[in-house]
Amino acid sequence: MAQGFFGTDGSFDWQTDFSNVPISMKVTDFEGNVYDGEITRDNDFKVKLPVTDEPFQMEVEIPGHFPVKSTFHVYEQREDKIVGTWRTLPLRKQDAGDINQDIVIDMMAAIELKNSWGTDDQNADLNFDGTIDAKDFELVEYNFLETDPGVENAPKPKDKYNGNSLEDIKKDLGIN
Repeated sequence: MAQGFFGTDGSFDWQTDFSNVPISMKVTDFEGNVYDGEITRDNDFKVKLPVTDEPFQMEVEIPGHFPVKSTFHVYEQREDKIVGTWRTLPLRKQDAGDINQDIVIDMMAAIELKNSWGTDDQNADLNFDGTIDAKDFELVEYNFLETDPGVENAPKPKDKYNGNSLEDIKKDLGIN
């Protein structure tokens, strides 16, 4: 799930209504039919799907997070019947900090966050609290120099840009 919902300490923020986060969740069946999902206030996704023994492909895109794709089934075989089930969908954690959506969390993401500092830019608001601040920077710093594990041959993250480091940006923003 989206790391921005949980922060670096892994505790879910029950005070935030995540249903307004601009999340794209879609499920595609084997025939190419697309089913849009929605997120609920408490970080659950809902999507209505037909019962079939064919696989589905799910794609989740959340601003500032690595996107995720996953294949799953929504049935259980019970004797000679296929029965639909309530299922927790198989998603890996989506690391926060890829503000510029270039599949790495590096200096370029930190610069984008700095440029959005104090605003409500949804692409840089990694914890979805409405303000770009030190809590969002903490997520970039926590995942600094990571690449999207779902992408082969991702570019190498930049630890410096124009001679500046992450520490320089922290100093510019007044973060200790």
